[in-house]
Amino acid sequence: MGAGPAGCHAGYLLARRGWKILILEKAEKPGTTTACGGAIFALLVQKLGIENIIENVCYDVIIRYKNKISHYKSRFPITLMIRRSIFDKYLAMKAQQAGAVILCGVSAKYINKSMPTIKCVSSHSAKDFIFKGKCLILADGPTTIGNSINLGFNRRHQLFIPAIKADVEVDEKPDAIEFVVESDFLHAGYCWVFPKKKILNIGLGGITLVKNTKLHAILDSFLQNYFDGKQVKKINIKGGIVPLETAKKFAAGKVLVIGDAAGLVNPVTGGGIHYAIKSAEIAAYLIGKKLVKKQEMNLQSYNTLIKLNLYYPWLKTMRIVLNILLKSGKYKSSGYYYFMKCYFFMLLMFSNLLYARGKTKNMTGGKSANNEKNN
Repeated sequence: MGAGPAGCHAGYLLARRGWKILILEKAEKPGTTTACGGAIFALLVQKLGIENIIENVCYDVIIRYKNKISHYKSRFPITLMIRRSIFDKYLAMKAQQAGAVILCGVSAKYINKSMPTIKCVSSHSAKDFIFKGKCLILADGPTTIGNSINLGFNRRHQLFIPAIKADVEVDEKPDAIEFVVESDFLHAGYCWVFPKKKILNIGLGGITLVKNTKLHAILDSFLQNYFDGKQVKKINIKGGIVPLETAKKFAAGKVLVIGDAAGLVNPVTGGGIHYAIKSAEIAAYLIGKKLVKKQEMNLQSYNTLIKLNLYYPWLKTMRIVLNILLKSGKYKSSGYYYFMKCYFFMLLMFSNLLYARGKTKNMTGGKSANNEKNN
């Protein structure tokens, strides 16, 4: 359930091995309902074969907090920019070419974890539909239907933050990705500016400091400041929520959750694409193994496989850091700023190490190394 990156990648991996895969999507087409900055690492580009849809390659990161600025430069790409609408459609196309069937405009109403069955309603029909299969993968985001069987991220009992993004058309775009730790409006959150081909993806995520303050209003205020009062036109405005905690349970019976539905999101930066792809691979590996060996489709071992994966301890560590930031009193925003500095410094070292060992391709050729500048 869900035709985002996690669902489509899991569907592709299973369909290419000859299994019959049905992917259900509540939106009218993939890639239309997400609030995402669209920043990925080079490792994913090679893994997914998406070189042709990269919109920008960024070697610089700027982090701002009040009058403090940290500027990181690398001789190798720190991050690469995609447009989620194009990215999601590409992964959906790959899944379909491998043999998966995608039905859009279909929302889940009920699931049975032991059958497994899923009861759905279509936006194109007044009738309910019931689909049955050997197993069910829920990739339906942080508002997952898995909550009905005590599975996946639960927004009623676990922490999350709201987020919003908009695209702004520009004549000249900056070369660097930019993060602004906003202390006037947000509690342990930030605004981002990600340069794509002909647009800037600008958004924010965090807990508002002033009660009843809408994220739309905060985004408008940020845009006014960023463009020095110049009026800009916002397009493709999307909103959503970002999980701050991983799910307590990832599998039950013949059903499992992946990606945002499992709360597999970096709770400090809000990034989730890499975790979505990795969890899809783990799910596809387990299910494919059981199908080949004709074993009982008991997916309980997925709970262990996720926790043994390298990303899970990292996410738990980030959660501890977030707890410290949330409890740091008047130092919330400054603490967030210094954490972001450390995070991107480590990311810079990691990306340089990968390139130095030849683990990833240099997308556009290396640049001369520059030292970090702090003002």
